Amino acid sequence: MLKFNKATKVSLMLLGLFAFMFSGCNYFNNNPKKVDDDEDSDSSDDSSDNKSSETFKLGDRIEFGDYIVEINTFEDPYVETDEYLQPDAGNKCVAFEVEIENSTSGDSLSYSDYDFTLYDSDGYSYDSSWLCTKEPSLGTGEINAGKKVKGWVTFEVLEESEGFSVQYNPDWFSEENVEIELSD
Repeated sequence: MLKFNKATKVSLMLLGLFAFMFSGCNYFNNNPKKVDDDEDSDSSDDSSDNKSSETFKLGDRIEFGDYIVEINTFEDPYVETDEYLQPDAGNKCVAFEVEIENSTSGDSLSYSDYDFTLYDSDGYSYDSSWLCTKEPSLGTGEINAGKKVKGWVTFEVLEESEGFSVQYNPDWFSEENVEIELSD
């Protein structure tokens, strides 16, 4: 019978834990692709149109791992009505409404407005803002299998910023993301 010291046992347990955690998740199969609204359509075309480098548009339903994400509405500028929650001088707020669906049959998935990073046409990035918040905001939470969540994500950006796109990455351990153009 093999005997292991305490450090070896702990290492093997951690290795097994990591293997278990990542065996059932779809994190390493995040090839984003556009989802047709017509579920009966022939989707056997696996052409190069579904590469992770593809940029999607406002209104596209995008399957990304276990998530389906769709941004239909973008407001530039979003005018905050609360006088105490105004952007700094020289800045404005922009907002988009997003719907996220859990496409699994049994697992709950986490979501957060911090899964989105906004970029302007000059390449500057912006994180979501708590200052100007359009309701109902997306926030942070869990989506049960087969369910959806919908809410607004807002950003404070430079007044002259334009040409926006957003990157969506629900997995902080992966560098893969979905890019969605918000402006024409």
